[in-house]
Amino acid sequence: MVATTAARGLRGRLSILASAAGAVALVAASAACTSSSREATPQSTDPDAVLSVTFQPATESFAVLTQLNAFAGDYFTAEKLDVTYNAPIPNAAQAAQSVTTDADIAIVGSTGVVPGVAARRDMVTVAVITKGPTTQITLRNDVIERLGITPDAPIRDRITALRGLSIALPQPGSTTDVAVRQAMKLYGLDPDQDVTIRPITEPAALVTAMREGQVDGFAFSAPTSVQPVAEGYASVWVSLSDIPEMAQLPWIDVVTSKTFLENNREVVKRFLRALVKAAADLETDPEAAKARIKEKYFPQLDLDVFDLAFELSLPTALQGLEPSADGLRTLLETVNSNSDNTLEVTAEQLYDTSVLAEVLAE
Repeated sequence: MVATTAARGLRGRLSILASAAGAVALVAASAACTSSSREATPQSTDPDAVLSVTFQPATESFAVLTQLNAFAGDYFTAEKLDVTYNAPIPNAAQAAQSVTTDADIAIVGSTGVVPGVAARRDMVTVAVITKGPTTQITLRNDVIERLGITPDAPIRDRITALRGLSIALPQPGSTTDVAVRQAMKLYGLDPDQDVTIRPITEPAALVTAMREGQVDGFAFSAPTSVQPVAEGYASVWVSLSDIPEMAQLPWIDVVTSKTFLENNREVVKRFLRALVKAAADLETDPEAAKARIKEKYFPQLDLDVFDLAFELSLPTALQGLEPSADGLRTLLETVNSNSDNTLEVTAEQLYDTSVLAEVLAE
């Protein structure tokens, strides 16, 4: 029986994904040189051999439903992978760069990969497991009543209604911060002028700030975004994945180094095969997957909150694992629109989907 080595933190709570601005800062500090990749010793190619892989997560939130289902369902064990599970790094740029230091494969926010690739670091995306933001903007019901429109109004009306409100967002440059700012810009708002943004790092503090009237609302992924909804004093105002221009935005990437891919292609293939099967089961039997994820990762979470969070997040995990040209264009527009630096990255530089293609053809 294959043993899975796991250092699993953050049970039942969210981590903040990716920092685009922070990532750019990291790139600026090291762009003058290209870091060397970690040593990647080739392993056996025997199909019956158990192969080892060190995995770096960025989060255990609903943003990575496919990842959660793969571990909850022991899909990696079934693929004869012995997984060393590093503690999550809630900054996608840093988590992505771990594949050049102390990890073989990482699953991270897509915005954190672009700066590293632009800086010519030894990293490459081999699949995209989440497409479309998993972020919701949640407002208190008394604020919604004051606005005079409802949560089922056209998206443009709901976004423009944010003008003059105070919104709490996680740390500046995080994936959520970047995505919310981009959503506002798409509908003509200047997030620095038209909305009062209050940075708050801790997810629980976002909820507290809104509940206590310090802000009108906040933005984050589920389940944090829906906890106040289940408690009856707030509503989801906008799910960013419902914005047409952001529907295909790559949100979560599977990343490795080119060196590891070259030397351990079979490991990457087994890892991706587990994710492909986990994604397929999310689509064909979501109730079974939901039960597994609930038991393993969110046993203490209120069932109504869990169900709503799962319902909101599931569509972002059911759009296939292949990156697209439209998705890359949206990703670069989103990153560059909210950064002082323009990053130029081609699909050939960012993606290598050859292993994924082999898995999907099986």
